[in-house]
Amino acid sequence: MKKKSILFIVLGIFVFLSYLATACALCYTEISAGGSCLRRKAGEKKMKKYKFKAPNRTFQLLLPFLCAADNFAIVFLLCRLGLGILGRIGLADFLLQDPVLDYITKAVLILSVVYSLLPLVMPKGCFLYDDQLVLARYTITALNWKNKITVPYYMIENAYVQYSGIYWTKDMFSELVPYGDFNYNVVLQLRDGKKYIFSVQDAEDCCAEIMAKVEQYANK
Repeated sequence: MKKKSILFIVLGIFVFLSYLATACALCYTEISAGGSCLRRKAGEKKMKKYKFKAPNRTFQLLLPFLCAADNFAIVFLLCRLGLGILGRIGLADFLLQDPVLDYITKAVLILSVVYSLLPLVMPKGCFLYDDQLVLARYTITALNWKNKITVPYYMIENAYVQYSGIYWTKDMFSELVPYGDFNYNVVLQLRDGKKYIFSVQDAEDCCAEIMAKVEQYANK
C-alpha cells in the first residue's frame, strides 16, 4: 500500500511538471513570437495594423478581459471534462485519486491562467505585411483555436465588408474574435474555399489595403 502511494505521488509530480513545462513553453513561445512581430513591424515601413472592433465603446474596453475569461473557462472546463471521461471509462483511475488529482488540478489551473493572460499581454489585431496578412487574436472560438492566423496574399480571393448581421447565421461560427461587431465585418475569402470573418476598425480601408496588397503581390 505504501509503495502504491509513493507511485501515485511520483506520477502526480511527473504530470504536474509536464503540464507546468508545457505552460511555460507556450507562454515563452507566444511572447517571443509577439516580440518578433513587433520587431518586424518596426522593420517594415509598409506594415499596417487594424484594431479589432467591438459593438460599442464599453465592449471595446472590456474586449481583452472578456477574451481572457473565455480562454480560462474553455481550457479549464475541457481539461476537467477530458479527465472525467478518462476516469469514467477506466483509463485513468489513478488520475482521479489524491494526491495525483490535486497535482493535475493545479497544473490545469496554471495552463488555464497562461491562456487567459495571452489576450491581455500580446499585441492583437489585423497586421498587413508586404507578403502576408496576420490575424493575431490570442483567443479561442468554436471552430478555431489558433492564436495567430497567417494568410499569404496569393491565397486571398477577395476581401469585402459585410454590413448585414451574421448573428444566428452559419457565418457566426466563422467569426474569429468573440464579442465583435456582428453587423460590421471584414469577410476574407480564400482560394481554397475557406472564409474568415472578423471585425476591425475602418473595415473599408482594411479591405482596400488587403486587395491592393494582393494585386501588388500578384504583379511581382
